[in-house]
Amino acid sequence: MRTRVTLVPTSDAPVDLATWHTHTTEETETHGETGAPAYPDLGPQAPTRGAVVEVEAGVTVLGLRWDGSSPVVPALRVREVGEGWSGWEPMATVVEPGGEGAATEGTLVVGAAQVQVQLAGAAAGDAVLEAWTTSPTAADAEAVAALTGSEGLAVGTRRDWGADEALRGTHPRELVAANPKLGVTVHHTAGSNAYTAEQVPAVLRAIYGYHAQTLGWGDVGYGLLVDRFGRAWEGRAGGVDENIQLAHATGMNRDWQGISVIGDHDAVDVPAEVMSTLASLTAFTLDTHGADVEGEVEYSNRTLGWTRTLPVVHGHEDVMATLCPGFRLYSRLPELRLMVAGLQGDVVATQRVGGTDRYVVAARLAQDAFLEGTRTAYLTSGESLPDALGVGPVAHAGGAAVLLTRRDAVPQASLLALAGLGVQEVVLVGGDAAIAEGVAEDLVARGYAVRRVGGADRFVTAAMLATSVEQAPVAGTAYVASGVEVADALGGAAAAAEVDGSLLLTRPTGVPGATAAALRELGPTRVVVLGGEGAVGPQVLDQLRSVVPGASVERVGGSDRYRTSALVARDAFPTATSTVVASGQAPVDALAGTQLAARYEGPVVLARTTCLPAAVSSVYADLGVTLSRLAGGSDVLSWDAGSRTC
Repeated sequence: MRTRVTLVPTSDAPVDLATWHTHTTEETETHGETGAPAYPDLGPQAPTRGAVVEVEAGVTVLGLRWDGSSPVVPALRVREVGEGWSGWEPMATVVEPGGEGAATEGTLVVGAAQVQVQLAGAAAGDAVLEAWTTSPTAADAEAVAALTGSEGLAVGTRRDWGADEALRGTHPRELVAANPKLGVTVHHTAGSNAYTAEQVPAVLRAIYGYHAQTLGWGDVGYGLLVDRFGRAWEGRAGGVDENIQLAHATGMNRDWQGISVIGDHDAVDVPAEVMSTLASLTAFTLDTHGADVEGEVEYSNRTLGWTRTLPVVHGHEDVMATLCPGFRLYSRLPELRLMVAGLQGDVVATQRVGGTDRYVVAARLAQDAFLEGTRTAYLTSGESLPDALGVGPVAHAGGAAVLLTRRDAVPQASLLALAGLGVQEVVLVGGDAAIAEGVAEDLVARGYAVRRVGGADRFVTAAMLATSVEQAPVAGTAYVASGVEVADALGGAAAAAEVDGSLLLTRPTGVPGATAAALRELGPTRVVVLGGEGAVGPQVLDQLRSVVPGASVERVGGSDRYRTSALVARDAFPTATSTVVASGQAPVDALAGTQLAARYEGPVVLARTTCLPAAVSSVYADLGVTLSRLAGGSDVLSWDAGSRTC
């Protein structure tokens, strides 16, 4: 809930800055170049405006926004139920909210009945208090519980903390820079440390509302956050492994990752579990972007007008006059750097796209792959998988999502995804035996344009898909996989998407006519047969050489599906920062996962239930992978399947 209150002139005694916590000389000497901020001397006659608000149950993030500029002094105090007012505390000032004027950072309040704010200074004429209050839900408790049990670094997603994407005002693809991040700016959110584990998603939603709407940043300002229990969370949308334009430090948002600890660490020490997770997140970030924690960067901040030599890992107060990330956390940055140095090269972060069934998982994979929405979606059978094997690269070429359906009716999860993504055209994959005509009629009645790509069998359907792309390549790579043993085709779809190629199917002992005709039409310069001789016999390679005599024909296959997925990934991807990890026993999740892998230009690899096979793990080292995105629920993949080697 969003609350707005206009501040009015107040006769309350002005805030006594002398009563506020200030750093001792010894503490100040340990701080960064900017030192602790000096609050302005406004004089005894400075005009003051204020407001008292009742705080709803739950958690609240609030702040002030006003017209004009500094010098002003914003302050806050709280009153808990049955208690008196606390002392006044300063509210950190933000210098660049979206639009005109100035604003304070959001302050987290938990367990208060009332909050009083004051804004003293000549610019306090048009000031508004804005508060975002949210309450914990049963889903929050489930999400928090689900993040436990990993030996590695599990990072909660925006879906885990319940982000309402309708509030977001950013277009993530437009925010991605080609250059890597230079390092990490460490923050704390300030405010209460009294939140419970189950309240953390609500805290994140409140921060999101305040940052996105009140401050006009369009989304959470930070890229990553750590709660006081040592859990890691995704902040701004667009991918934790991407160089997303952030909003955490004036003049630094394109080039530096912002990681914030939820709470106030000016006077309160940092728990060991927080330091551990902060170190792991920092190591993950630096490895992803190729930075060294022991390095320094000469950086010019054009917005603030300075050039400084900054440690690769530094505090917010090294950027500007602020108490962030708090004295207790700032003083431990040298320790943090040592911890990160010991972790670099060894941290693989893991996120999960899960759900109650394959239809929900596919819908969520599509929503994460198309954060900006899409006009077209391919709808393929969740019950008859072979028809879906060739859809991944074709959908990628057309910027389309992939969703699953039952034969006779579209599941609710898929319908919601179609609506949420803004889809206008639905392409049914497969004949009537796979998707009944009644599904098409229902979708037409719902306002969608519907067409079908489907043939007499899986081989014909794959061929029709491969040749249906409007600008089909006249040269390139075609992957050919068994249409009987489907496991070897799973990684091939992501590989084909990466190289702008196609995926076709064959019988184990002979090339179907439809496949041969499609290859002649496509005219690839390279044909890659997926899987060992047990899946696709050597005579198939001989036939392929006859079909496309000008192409090189080779095999990429291992002794099992896991090794084959690793070899395919290594064949198509010279480098990658992330993978989509699917269960070798749940192929449908891998099929739908191709669209998410394609967004982040990474492979789909197969894992066992609790670990990554050694062949797959070696691909991580070779390609530089630092992030696993698990496709599927905990019943098919544990958290450790994203980072622990078998």
